[in-house]
Amino acid sequence: LLGYEEEEVLGKHIAEFAPSEDGTYELITGEMIEINKDFIENQLSMVPFLMENGRVSNWDAYYCRKDGKLIPVEQNIAYLYNEHGEKTGAVGITRDVTERRKAERNLKETKIFLDNVIESSLDCIVVSNRSGYLTRVNKAFLKLLGYEEGEVLGRHIAEFAPPEGGVYESTTGEEVEINEAYYKKQLDMMAAIIEKGGVSNWEAYYCRKDKKLVPAGQSSSYLYNERGEKVGSVGIVRDITERRKAERDLRETKAFLDNIIESSQDCIVVSDTKGNLTRVNKYFLELLGYKEEEILGKHITEFTPLKEGVYESSTGTLVEINKEFFDKSYSMVTALIETGKITNRETYFLTKDRKVIPTEENIVYLYNDAGKRIGAVGILRDITVRKQAEEKLKETTDFLDNILESIQDCVVVTDVNGYYKRVNKYFLELLGYEEEEVLGKHVSECTPLAEGSYESITGELVKINGEFFDHVKSMVSEFIDKGTISNWESYFVRKDKKLVFVEERMVYLYNNMGEKIGAVGIVRDVTERKQAEEQLKRTSAFLDNIIESSLDFIMVTDSGGYITRVNRFFLELLGYTEEEVLGKHTSEFAPKRDTSYESTTGEVIKIDREQYDSVIAAMSRLVEKGKLSNWEFYVVRKDKKVIPVEENIVYLYDDSGDTIGAVGILRNITERKKAEKEITEARDFLENIFRTSVDGIITTDDKGNITMVNRAVEEMLGYSKDALVGKHTTELGPKGGYYKKRITEFYTTIMEKGFISEFEYLWLRKDGEEVDVEFNAAMLRDNKGEFAGVVSSLRDITNRKKTEKRLKEYQNQLRSLTSQLTLTEERARRRIATDLHDRIG
Repeated sequence: LLGYEEEEVLGKHIAEFAPSEDGTYELITGEMIEINKDFIENQLSMVPFLMENGRVSNWDAYYCRKDGKLIPVEQNIAYLYNEHGEKTGAVGITRDVTERRKAERNLKETKIFLDNVIESSLDCIVVSNRSGYLTRVNKAFLKLLGYEEGEVLGRHIAEFAPPEGGVYESTTGEEVEINEAYYKKQLDMMAAIIEKGGVSNWEAYYCRKDKKLVPAGQSSSYLYNERGEKVGSVGIVRDITERRKAERDLRETKAFLDNIIESSQDCIVVSDTKGNLTRVNKYFLELLGYKEEEILGKHITEFTPLKEGVYESSTGTLVEINKEFFDKSYSMVTALIETGKITNRETYFLTKDRKVIPTEENIVYLYNDAGKRIGAVGILRDITVRKQAEEKLKETTDFLDNILESIQDCVVVTDVNGYYKRVNKYFLELLGYEEEEVLGKHVSECTPLAEGSYESITGELVKINGEFFDHVKSMVSEFIDKGTISNWESYFVRKDKKLVFVEERMVYLYNNMGEKIGAVGIVRDVTERKQAEEQLKRTSAFLDNIIESSLDFIMVTDSGGYITRVNRFFLELLGYTEEEVLGKHTSEFAPKRDTSYESTTGEVIKIDREQYDSVIAAMSRLVEKGKLSNWEFYVVRKDKKVIPVEENIVYLYDDSGDTIGAVGILRNITERKKAEKEITEARDFLENIFRTSVDGIITTDDKGNITMVNRAVEEMLGYSKDALVGKHTTELGPKGGYYKKRITEFYTTIMEKGFISEFEYLWLRKDGEEVDVEFNAAMLRDNKGEFAGVVSSLRDITNRKKTEKRLKEYQNQLRSLTSQLTLTEERARRRIATDLHDRIG
């Protein structure tokens, strides 16, 4: 025990084998222990007890081994006496309790660990007494059912089961029916626990505090005391809500997968472990031309070529099936057995009419839950079209050589050291060389090699300096690192020593082993593009000048509607400085809803719901069409007055077609709005006159068709306005040469003088009654001064004409009476004269 020889021990005092002083000691278990004064005093206190009682039992102490390590021991010590009752010594029984100490420590740690496990377990743990009343539950159980611990302990476990039959809502989101069959199953499980002392994977429902049911899987077993008596039970309860959902999803997934298999455009086949087909989809049947009953149960190889020979293919070509094909098929089967899968295998299937179809297949073994192989599934794709494409590709490869020579960009091929191996004709034309002058030269020989000024093919002078050569070095380094380079702008030197501005794209060429064997470059003459860029700069400056000198107000925004630029007239219009405008949103210069503003027209403008909705509608049109034309609204000046403006807005786009902003051109229409107001007021005034005039007013177009009449005309003729508008004026009068002549006279006078006064004409009312009308008319002209129609004021003079007629009749009668009177007087004079003559004579 202590590691000594007998002679090293005998004769020594027992205290020499105890820890002699305070300090930290290592136990033989590897742990460290502190020996302090309290421990030593405790040990020394046992000596008086021994002396008084003659014995001591179960005394825990430590012995010090020869190697200095401590051993925990338990000892019983008793005095030895001679026949006279005199103490002659003592005997001690010492037991190494290292393992017991370990066990006690482990037991303590295990209890702590188990308590921690119970409380931190994601599963629910419940402990009940032998009558089923709960004595302990963990946090997971409380969380599962929504109770506090005080609401659970002391209650019977059955109180947390569904209380009665019926339909309950489950935590799975489904409705669950609790019926007699459910209760019978639960009673059977209880009987199994009583009989066997425990049960595993028992599924039941627990009732939460909110009355929802939680599906749970549980394992329960009895607890026994040291005498083997039942003292209670422990249950491990697991919430299987998610599993139930998963099972439901699995059912749905299975149905979904069946649908996928049948609707897949690829062929799907399933076989057993021997390769006999157990399921195929309709596309496999269509591909090979079989019915399902002709295939199921047969071996998959029966639908592949089994003999060497030449077969007609679905590609339209003949395919030779030889020993190499069968060797490759055998190696693929071996790979399937070894790895459990085959990917992208190309093979042939044989149709019912004995044609071969090229296919690409992916095969994978199927396993059950125990990991045992139960078959295989294969996804087959008809690659007839791809094979035809590969044949085309070969033809295309030959064609590409032709393209290389006809492509309008310059194409150069070099070896791995940069020496030209091939160039196309456009490269030779660009630099002015013959092919033999280029091949074998290094690419650097066609670029500027020294600093200086060079003439460009545009006639400009180009300065080549150290910065140019530094850039060349960095681009070459990037090419070496990345193996490719794009859009490198540089210069080539033509045979006549002039520079050509070019854009290059280069990529390394590799052989089948991945080794660099050279490079290919696409070189494009970008002289015209550079000239265009210079022109763009000049155009940009020109546009800046236009923007600043425009008499309209110009505003530019980003895609979010924040102002990035305005011209000076915009600033003058609103009374702001540039720094007060840039960066602000356009909405900050728009009037707010339900607010009244003084306008520059002198009116007070209220922005109501209708106007606000019109803004939203206008913005929607802008988003939909990318532009907005002649939109009238208001902007708010710095002094809070609103200015009526007419605005044209158009989106700005980048090269990718993405919106990057918008430009708006605004025009101050204050004066126009004032003029419109004046015109409106004048029109309303004239319309009032037109409407209330007792004389008839009628307007016609240049063809004599009526365009407008007032109420007096309707009453005069007995027609409604709708019946008159559109009629020709001649339709309202009598027919005949006389009236036609009068109409001609009317229009002739109008065209010569521009007006006519007191022109009398005859019209017919709707009821056929004649109406004498007197016209005062004037010519209407359009904006160009051309004849556009006639406006006439007309008066019903029927009564006046009747009066004139009667007056004329009276005058005629009076003249007749006067004549008769004169004749009578003449006759009387003659008679008197005759009588007088006769008397005198």
